[in-house]
Amino acid sequence: MTRRQFIRSTFAAGTALGLAGLGTTGCLAKRRRPNLILIVADDLGWGDLSCFGQQKFKTPHLDRMAAEGIRCTQFYSCAPVCAPARCGLLTGLHSGHAPIRTNVELEPEGQMPLPEGTWTFPRALADAGYATGCFGKWGLGTMENEGSPLRHGFGRFYGYLCQRQAHYHYPEALWDNEHRIALPENTANARQTYAPDLIAEQAIRFAEVNASRPYFLYFAPTLPHAELAAPAPAMAPFAGKYPETPFDGRTYSAQATPRAAYAAMVTRLDAHIGALLGTLRSTGQAEDTVVLFTSDNGPSPEGGSDPSFFNSSGPYRGGKRTLYEGALRVPLLAWAPGRIRPDQEIADPMAAWDIAATLLDFARATQPLHGTVDSRSFARSLINRATADLPRETLYWEYPDGNGAQALRDNQWKLIIPDLRQQPPAPELYNLETDLAEATNLADKEPSRLARMLSQMQNHHRPNKSFPLPAEV
Repeated sequence: MTRRQFIRSTFAAGTALGLAGLGTTGCLAKRRRPNLILIVADDLGWGDLSCFGQQKFKTPHLDRMAAEGIRCTQFYSCAPVCAPARCGLLTGLHSGHAPIRTNVELEPEGQMPLPEGTWTFPRALADAGYATGCFGKWGLGTMENEGSPLRHGFGRFYGYLCQRQAHYHYPEALWDNEHRIALPENTANARQTYAPDLIAEQAIRFAEVNASRPYFLYFAPTLPHAELAAPAPAMAPFAGKYPETPFDGRTYSAQATPRAAYAAMVTRLDAHIGALLGTLRSTGQAEDTVVLFTSDNGPSPEGGSDPSFFNSSGPYRGGKRTLYEGALRVPLLAWAPGRIRPDQEIADPMAAWDIAATLLDFARATQPLHGTVDSRSFARSLINRATADLPRETLYWEYPDGNGAQALRDNQWKLIIPDLRQQPPAPELYNLETDLAEATNLADKEPSRLARMLSQMQNHHRPNKSFPLPAEV
């Protein structure tokens, strides 16, 4: 059986792949520098994995990854939409400091580019001798401008440069480095080649080709972002399983069975990850690899998706494009046989901008100068809970789109200003320890705490002329 046949048969059948048995936890300094894999799903909610409570479909490979590693239950995205979430992830900056703070579309292709010279952790890994590859959605520029992934630390790119084009899973073309690779078999009437499968194959191939040297694989699949579409073998297990309301295709492609399609897309993503982890095991890389899995932001109702039906936000309020927990709190799984002990759970607050320092820590690579990024390593929390990193006390977000919004978490307290144009502003204060659903606003009952957190919030914000908050316009 060829490599492609193996991968595709795994995707189609969802075969349970044998993963590595786990050895004893090791010390970073005594091991070879590990391969690093970061997987970032697209619009996947906290509750979309069965290991986080999903009841309407199963994610067996991700569940097994959790059982053989760590499940982090208080992990936060950098932002509630794609481009700033990915910008913060790569730069180690929260959205009050990051150079890109919301989605800005450019014609004919692409989004506002990541500025030339911006520090990114993939560049730091490349400088440390790592092979680096990005596979999937980029969304931070094109090959013709300063936002090209090849200018920000990646030696190889395959996938979608433009997140608007990534809305469609049977595209006319994908990018392979500077080359636009046509997919003529995909037309309006003949959708044959499913791009998420091609991207997963290329990601797995990168891991195989670079097995003899440390590498960083950034796997950014477009699943389960709308449009809602999956190949027939992925759809088959869900045929007739759910009551359906067809989606009429006003923005994305029409879909007769959107709930079945969503379940098929998440389980297809799960199979891709199963194939990747299975390849690590079969090629002897498992005990020399650290894998992190997360999502860019919470679930969206776009394209006929139905987060309420699937309880995609879990017990949390809201979803994409808000600053409530359902938009920002996302799953994080960590898997590293021989480095991370199995079947653990971490409930300390952590954020996606901390991934930069964490992966550099695992790589024993040079960290950025103190104060230049917001990232803090949680590597020791993953390796040995007895010597865990100090938990974060504060986390900050801003979202300048629409009416603008800001949020700050301080220990168990969460402050949100959901509409910065409203005068006077109407702050909302929640105690997440007793109110996961952010249902009881305590702003009037905690005036001193509110005043202190409002001051903290403003200290985290650095004005950006390209992304002003309403009061700065």
